[in-house]
Amino acid sequence: MGTIKQVKMNNKVRKQDLEKLLFFDCETIRRNRELSVNSKEYDLYAWKLRDKETSKLPPQEDVLKHYELSGALDPTFNRIVCITVGFIKGTTLYVKSLTGEQKDIIEQFYSMLNSTGFTPAGHNIIQFDMPTIRLKAFESGVDLSILSDKYSDSQQKPWVLADNFMDTMEITKGTYYYNLSLDAMCLLGGIDTPKDDISGADVSRVYYEEKDGLQRISDYCKKDVRAVAELFCALQGKKGFITEVVDKTETTSAEPFTQEQPLLQKIYKASNIDSKTKEDLQKKLAKKKITKKDKLIIEDILISLYIDNTMFKSDSEPTKESKRNEIKELLNEY
Repeated sequence: MGTIKQVKMNNKVRKQDLEKLLFFDCETIRRNRELSVNSKEYDLYAWKLRDKETSKLPPQEDVLKHYELSGALDPTFNRIVCITVGFIKGTTLYVKSLTGEQKDIIEQFYSMLNSTGFTPAGHNIIQFDMPTIRLKAFESGVDLSILSDKYSDSQQKPWVLADNFMDTMEITKGTYYYNLSLDAMCLLGGIDTPKDDISGADVSRVYYEEKDGLQRISDYCKKDVRAVAELFCALQGKKGFITEVVDKTETTSAEPFTQEQPLLQKIYKASNIDSKTKEDLQKKLAKKKITKKDKLIIEDILISLYIDNTMFKSDSEPTKESKRNEIKELLNEY
């Protein structure tokens, strides 16, 4: 069974359209510069490090040091400071770093995923990046319904998520006992390492101690995205395929990261018809006078995509009825 799965994965990699991938990398820091001893955060962190047999807590200095070195790796104790995305067009890789408030970063990232409909690609994104972003979205008060279900790791098995993600760690590990780091795969593939300046272990220190630390972290994150993109090309047998990298970070427009799907295709893939989709549909309907027959046809299409689709076959009858009412209400305005 493992061999069959691996062959399937190899075929999936080879046949993947490079221009339908959204490469990304998420950088986190420990949520506070120093861990305050008299805090709930300290109590939780110390309990995390307890002796599992005796429940004895480690010495205070060990807790503080461990937090300094590893706090950025745990969603309970970290904070997202940068997500960089990358998109291939032709032989050019476009990259854009999202920085600022954690909530804004996550909402922009989720918006890019939804608007492009592309397959998320990265290294260790199934086990780290996507669950971390989801948990920090919850912490920040992000409306989690804005993310299509196919991109959510919640209540999903890793091997199921592999159908909707391109995780180069999962792809390259195969049946090998240990995970292979991005740096290790770059060494094997003869690809420039993204760790030529800093590494993930340095991110918190750089953020808190350097004047322009966030810019340095952003640059490092872009290198990670480029390395993953080049690694994926090499896995397809296209080493050296990317000939140019264009940084779109400073542009106010998110282009080329906002290449919209056709409207009905977006509805087809959605778990709900969000306000943006409603607005787009209303604009299209307002452009011409529609007859009663036109309404019935459009309603039938929307029901087929949004209710009868096999993706939503597990919806309860009240949920389906709610969706029907939502569609009727939307079309009754015209």
